[in-house]
Amino acid sequence: MQTYLVDIDDTVYSRTEQLDDTLQNLMNIKPFSGVKNFCTEHDCVFVTTGDPLLQMKKMRILGLKKSASAIHVVSENKQKFSVFKLYPSSIVLGNRRDAEIRYGNLAGHYTVLFLHGKYANLPIETEHDCANEEYDCISEYVHKI
Repeated sequence: MQTYLVDIDDTVYSRTEQLDDTLQNLMNIKPFSGVKNFCTEHDCVFVTTGDPLLQMKKMRILGLKKSASAIHVVSENKQKFSVFKLYPSSIVLGNRRDAEIRYGNLAGHYTVLFLHGKYANLPIETEHDCANEEYDCISEYVHKI
């Protein structure tokens, strides 16, 4: 079964539209259309950056924790590379050229970029910042699979 290495914020749900810095709306966050079914039917490993307790709480609220094969929370984006290397021949799904796409490519994975959220317009800084596929939102991708 194909393994998907999946970012959380602005990839599986709209962090930019659903949460502000106060996190007041945290209990009301919802995943994009099709994400829950996709994660139930596929081997999804979540790889995210941030506070481990907060990221795990988001996974519970989004209803994705039980369907996750694993959840890795790292403190810096560059640490995603080490996690990605643990899962050979995977597909990386993310919204940041300078994180998921760059480190996914460096780890030798197929990469899919979602041009959503505050990082949608990040410039391409290195050859590794170019994804194999690009979509506006993960919903477009999961409905095609």
